[in-house]
Amino acid sequence: MASCTCKKFLATICVFLITLGFFSTQAIAASDETGFRLKRAVHFVDIADFCFGDIDADGEEEFLRLFSSRRGFQVCRFSRERLLGPAIYQGNTAHKIESIMFAEVDSIPGCELVMTLRDISGDSLWIEVCDGHNPKHILCKTQAVIGKDISDRDNFFSGGWGASADNIVISDINADGINEIIAPVSVGFDLYPRGIYTYAFPSGELLWWFPLAGNPQKIEVADVNRDGYQEIFFKTWACSNGAVQDGRSDDSSYAFALDYKGDSLWAVPLGDRFDVASHDVLVCDCDADGTWEIYYTMLMRTDEFDRQVMVLEKHRARDNQFIRQHSFDAGSRYSEIAAVRFNPGGPVKLLLNNRPTILNAQYLTIETTGDLSEICGLRQVVDIDPENDNGTELLYSCRDSLYILWEDLSLRALFGEAASATIGRVRYFTTPFGDQYVAIISAIAQNNSQVTQLNIYEMKPSEAIAHVWGISGIKLWIAAAILLAVGFLLGYSLKSRVEIEKRIDKSRIVQLQNLHTLLITFEHGQMAARNLNRLLFLLSNLPQDLQKLNEIGKNLYSAIDAYQSYTSKQLDNIYQLGRKIKELKPSMRKIARANNALTGIFATIDKNAISKIESGQNVKEILGHLQELSSIVRSLKSFIASRLSVDLLDCVPKVLTAFSGRLRDEGVILKKLSGSGLLTKHIFFSEAEFAAVIEELLSNACRAMKSSPVKELQMMVCEDKDAIVVKIQDTGCGFPRENPAIALERGYSERDESGGFGLYYVRQQIERFGGRIKLVNNDDGIGATVILTLKAVANG
Repeated sequence: MASCTCKKFLATICVFLITLGFFSTQAIAASDETGFRLKRAVHFVDIADFCFGDIDADGEEEFLRLFSSRRGFQVCRFSRERLLGPAIYQGNTAHKIESIMFAEVDSIPGCELVMTLRDISGDSLWIEVCDGHNPKHILCKTQAVIGKDISDRDNFFSGGWGASADNIVISDINADGINEIIAPVSVGFDLYPRGIYTYAFPSGELLWWFPLAGNPQKIEVADVNRDGYQEIFFKTWACSNGAVQDGRSDDSSYAFALDYKGDSLWAVPLGDRFDVASHDVLVCDCDADGTWEIYYTMLMRTDEFDRQVMVLEKHRARDNQFIRQHSFDAGSRYSEIAAVRFNPGGPVKLLLNNRPTILNAQYLTIETTGDLSEICGLRQVVDIDPENDNGTELLYSCRDSLYILWEDLSLRALFGEAASATIGRVRYFTTPFGDQYVAIISAIAQNNSQVTQLNIYEMKPSEAIAHVWGISGIKLWIAAAILLAVGFLLGYSLKSRVEIEKRIDKSRIVQLQNLHTLLITFEHGQMAARNLNRLLFLLSNLPQDLQKLNEIGKNLYSAIDAYQSYTSKQLDNIYQLGRKIKELKPSMRKIARANNALTGIFATIDKNAISKIESGQNVKEILGHLQELSSIVRSLKSFIASRLSVDLLDCVPKVLTAFSGRLRDEGVILKKLSGSGLLTKHIFFSEAEFAAVIEELLSNACRAMKSSPVKELQMMVCEDKDAIVVKIQDTGCGFPRENPAIALERGYSERDESGGFGLYYVRQQIERFGGRIKLVNNDDGIGATVILTLKAVANG
């Protein structure tokens, strides 16, 4: 009785302290300009670039990352509970990928994969457009741009032609109904052939080339003449390599305007040599007067102690007729200009990253200035939390910091990387499930080298936190923090051991699911698990004959190179996550030791002397490490599979609740939801991936019933020996009568738009967890039924 009274007393104190601390934080939040949190969601290493795009035109973007080797890439789906799900596919190329992106190129809905490739040994650069579903299906390959090897020069550059084409534009500039590919080709040291290259799609034929002395940047297209054809606007920067073209040298930066045939309309100098970060170009009708304007910055010097002045000029775009200008001190050497509409229907403003500054687009007068002391680059202008209606936010980054500003340019949030890190690209995006994220590429210096990684942070609106370095009103915050800490400590002491174990178990399940995703990725494609087995096979069957050994040398070195490029890094990803799980720490240490040992050995192998590998101690050591890694991966799969299960009685209602809005919008009625048998049994599956499978099947049913007079959906769950059967029945168009199973094949689709991947993805997931999927048309000839037979497991 005394113990119960003591607990009640402690509970009362706990509630009082937490309440007092909570209201203290609310009072502080009311007086603080901040209210935003960046929360780590996903972390990747081995990345050189990333982008998002909707490859199947279903309204949901996929995620693409380019590996740091720049010879391989991976495309992932979004999953329900985690930000990124398993890989859809993984591709690799024989040549270096200079840039990669998703873009709408052909007339079929869905994004294509656009890659700029460079052959270092052949001194050539070209662009390939691939099917978004299948990168092996090349839709267009452009004529190559040929350069010159610089390895014979007395400089610090590596051999090969140093060219790139990073800011490719896809647009129908000649109004023929087919997009053209416009590529600004820059060269690091060679003088030529710099310029703008425009290609026809899908032939890849070069339509025209506009040669330049300086390197081109930031292409914009617009029909400023209102003649039905688009004009092309871009800037160059002064690299000062001694190139001259049409009387213009690369000692000066220029703004250019071309017509759709590649003929020059006008050109104007912007600044002196090496002023790469001191000018920008923007083309738009910002003042809504019906005439397109071009805004560009020019760096000028005065006689007053050689003071630099930045001039923002506004001209008429079609003929570069001067309208007005505004001058700044150029201490910050800002470069970017952006057109921003902060409120729907409101006027367009000009945003410059000078402090930053907001200008009136019509009169170029200053309306608002910020207070960023660092020289920051504008990354994006987005409405991060539209539901809270706090207006548009601005994302800026500088070296190791990411700033998020309110539309009045006051600081909303600040994320700081490690002091040795440099933030590269930043991208804000929203998942299909409404979660909002920001993705950041950063390079961290470790052991005198740069390790590039991708951090993805979840955005949590309406939480009072200034930034990671400090908080205003520190005394109030300390008092509130102490009250909250004491209250929560007392509350924690009152929790039962059962509740603690449940929380630990839930966290552990999330870790297992994440590790399971990494193992799925490891086994997907050609370059990880399969390459591990390939190395085992080749080294276990080395011929004694030297000639035969030389014959397989190329294949062996290819497998070693693939291990270093892909397999090793994916094993390291497994280690980084698996070592956080207590039971797996010994196995993870073995993975790290074996992986590091193999990496060290392979680094010493000369591809030109591969025949020197003999079945001696060196090979035995390599085989030992490979066999150990293969064995550990198998044991990890068994360990995780035995601990992953889904409670259908919990999962299915959640999915239906999340999908109810789509059903309502499509006019679909859930006519029947039934179950029979011992449904308390769990199924062997990852909960997040099972939810994604059910959502995909429901989406497919909705699409099938799009034109049906009656739109009814039924879902039935029943027990069948050691399996659980899930049936989803619709009143749609059905599957092919002769062979319904063909709808499960990759690329099959009866729709006019791009499709054919959803059911293939479902089959992959079902079979991966030991289940089966069957498609049947209904007996009454109306609609079809999808039958899932899933492996049942013991509860707990």
